[in-house]
Formats: sequence, C-alpha cells, structure tokens
Amino acid sequence: MIDLRDLDRVIRYLDARTSARRNLADELKQYFEAIFQSGSYQNWLANDQFRAASAASGQPDLPFEPGNKYPHAERIVRQFLLSVNGKLQVKIDSHRGRIHVTDGFWVDPHVRVFPTADESEVLCKYISDENQLDQHVDILIDPACGCGHHGLGLNKIPRRISLDVSLRAIAFARLNAILSGDETHLIGLNDINDGFPRELALLRGKMLFAVNMPFAIYPRIDQGSGSLAQDGGERGIQLTLAAARAIKELSTRTGCTARAVILAYSLGTTLDSGKYRWDVLEQARTIFPSATINFRLRSEERLWRVNGKKEQPNPMPLNSLKLKADCHNSFQDRDRDAARRGYEEITNTFHREGFDCLGYGILDIEI
Repeated sequence: MIDLRDLDRVIRYLDARTSARRNLADELKQYFEAIFQSGSYQNWLANDQFRAASAASGQPDLPFEPGNKYPHAERIVRQFLLSVNGKLQVKIDSHRGRIHVTDGFWVDPHVRVFPTADESEVLCKYISDENQLDQHVDILIDPACGCGHHGLGLNKIPRRISLDVSLRAIAFARLNAILSGDETHLIGLNDINDGFPRELALLRGKMLFAVNMPFAIYPRIDQGSGSLAQDGGERGIQLTLAAARAIKELSTRTGCTARAVILAYSLGTTLDSGKYRWDVLEQARTIFPSATINFRLRSEERLWRVNGKKEQPNPMPLNSLKLKADCHNSFQDRDRDAARRGYEEITNTFHREGFDCLGYGILDIEI
C-alpha cells in the first residue's frame, strides 16, 4: 500500500500555488480518469477488487495493473509511488461525476481509508436529489470525511469543512481536493469523541451536518479486531451518538439553524403493526428532546458488506450477523471461527434485549 509519507509528498508537491503545479494536478486527474473509464478497470472494479484479500487468506493482493496505455502523469505516478511494479497503489473511483482516489480492499482494515463511495451516494441522494437541502445551507460539516466523499459530492455548498480522526484519510481528502481544483474546502484532523474543534463555534450561517460515522458491529475477539473505517463500537451506534452529541453542543454554542443527516445502522424491534422500533432513533431523542427526528429506512438498499458487497435485505434478521465472519476484508482465516462465535454471542445478547433485526437508514434531525 502507499505510505502516508508518500501521500504527503505528492500533496505538498502539487499544492504549490503555481500554474505549472496545477497543470501537473490536471495531468494526474486525466491519468486517473483515463484508467477509470477503461473496460479493464471497470471489470476490476466490479469483480477483482473484492478478491484482494489479506495474504493470510491464501489470495494475492490484486491492485489494478494499468500497463503502459495511459501516458498522462506517468512520471509523477512513479515518482511518488502511486504505482509500484506496475500495480496502482490507490483505488480510483467516481462520485457524483468527480474522480477521486482512496485505499483499496487489499489495505489492512486497521488503517484502511473507506474504499467505496456507495454510502456517501445514499446520503448525497437524500440531501441533494430528494430534499435539495444543499441549496438552502451555508456550511457543510462532515465529521468523518474519509477520502472526502461528501465534500466532493456536495460541492455546491459554499463552505465545506471535512474532519477525520485518521491522518491517512485526511491525506486522501486533501489530495482529492487538489485533483478537483477545490481550494475552498477546509480539511482537518479531529476526534469526534472530543467534540468539534472549538474554532467552529465562530461559524455563522445555516449548517448541514452530513455524517457517515463507522457503524458496523464487530465482536471483540482480540484487541485489534474491527476496522478503523467501519467499526461502530457498542451496538454499532457508539460513534454515531458521539457525533450527535457533538452536533448538539456545537449548534447550541453557535445558535445557528442546523440540520443533521446521519447514515447509520440501527438495531430494531418488529412491532405487531409491522412497523419497527429503532434503537438509534430512541437514543437520538434523548440527546435532542426538542428536535424533529426521523429514522428513514432505505429499504431499497442492501446492507452488511461481506467481501466488498452488500447483499442482505434491509432490514436484515440478526441471525445474519455471523455472515461477516467469512469476510476476507474484515477477518483473517485464523480468526474466522472466533469471529463467528463472537457474532453468535452478540446476536443472542441483542435477542435478549428485545431486538430482532438490523436496519440501514438515515437519521434526519432538524435542530
């Protein structure tokens, strides 16, 4: 995988405010676009990337090999180790018409920046296409930006602030901002468990929080289990609720009108009426007792990503949690049996607490 120092080197090189460096950034973008649009890359994107599991699974790493068909920016790609031994060290993707790069599934999940844009697409569709919220706000705040998906996809909002706890994520987000020619996008390091940076209390204007915190449920089979970009802690909502508390504090301090749109998993209970009681909704109402809050299930979306793909119905019965134990991108072979037992224990605990399903949807909070 590409080293953080090499990511930082290419960022500092391209970020110099000169026309020559801007031209290089444009060439690099054209290089990524040419690869992304090729049939061979689209085939890799649809199939081969999901087989790029850990070496412990017996499968080799499978980054894309572009060959010599793409002359753009070849020198800078080699110079900054974006390609090594003919293998591209980043995954290229497109989100809302904007090319960006991030980690691939072959990268260790404990450091991996989230590899896909599908979750951000669900949020952006809800925010922009279905409700036009981006047309009526002044500031976008993204507390878990990863490689910068929301900043790329909601670029009509005048001011955008993207934060993340991972230096690697921040590096990718900065590189993608450079590739898109976006000089107004503020990107910084922050741990949402500590709230938002105090400086944000100086902001004025209508705020939109677009939130995609890690929300997967993992068993604690050892100290290092779980994925940095996916593990949502207890019940899968620990970080989601940390973000909600931080949003409540910041909106109170600024006195600004705010809307929070949060993508989340939620444990649920099927009611006699056929409807559901959602855990994340009840927890959010304790944080925002006077706000208008809804949990909008995205029943058209699949959930529970295993080996890169979401294939389960939404909502999903809790007995399907154990399928994640077979995910090459989450667990090594030696941990698979322990992971399966862990999920079975978690499922039994959730059943005792009255839950019978897991839902995937949007927590919409009008503050």
